[in-house]
Amino acid sequence: MKLLIGVSLVMSSIGLLVEGYSSGAPAGACDSLSPIHLAQPQASDVPYAISLMPFYNASDNSFTFYLGRTYTLSIANATVGGTFRGFFVQARLMNDDTTRAGVFAPTGPLADQSRLSSCPINTDGVTHNSPADKDIIYFTWTAPMGNTGDIRFGFAVVETRMTYWANQRTGVVQQAPSTIVTTTTAAPGTTAEPATTTTQIQPTQTTLPTNNTMSTADTTVFVIAGVVSTGGCSSHNHIYFYLDMHKKAWLHGEN
Repeated sequence: MKLLIGVSLVMSSIGLLVEGYSSGAPAGACDSLSPIHLAQPQASDVPYAISLMPFYNASDNSFTFYLGRTYTLSIANATVGGTFRGFFVQARLMNDDTTRAGVFAPTGPLADQSRLSSCPINTDGVTHNSPADKDIIYFTWTAPMGNTGDIRFGFAVVETRMTYWANQRTGVVQQAPSTIVTTTTAAPGTTAEPATTTTQIQPTQTTLPTNNTMSTADTTVFVIAGVVSTGGCSSHNHIYFYLDMHKKAWLHGEN
């Protein structure tokens, strides 16, 4: 009887490893950024990316976040018609890759196919909640209120139970100054002391369009260079931004 129970437990564990976690990444992924699958992760370049365009600062060609602000981000396949089944996303500090930053939440038209993570603090990440094929998933990330320094997003994507990419990284998103200091000098011929004014930058929020599509006008906010193509799925249409993965709108994941 003990032998049968032991064999049953082993077979159940193997089945779970082979099938993966259809309702989201397990707690073990919180540190490793890797789904618990029997197969080894892909060694090739990851064909999926997190859009960092909401952080883009055209004035200095950088990607910047402001403390306390909420940003709407997305993860998608960078090929027309490409889909994925599972994903897991976190934000981590550049100066300490083991420390997570910010607060995540599902959003968008497919919010019911994602959920908060299984990490000790569940808002540390966002993951899938369904094994259904997905072409794009949106989520929000609220930056920390206190100074953390620069961050980047770590992620894993599951295409099929035997094909997945683990422990990937986006490019760097820099922390913007939380205050603006302005100094006014005295007028010529006066003895008044220079006046210094400190202005606190207030959090604002980026949001998705209220309908589930983006118009041509909307694309001008996102598209800097490259090719824009349109695609659709059964429930709604998306405009995909397949820009140079090493340039502006989409930043390629890095090991």
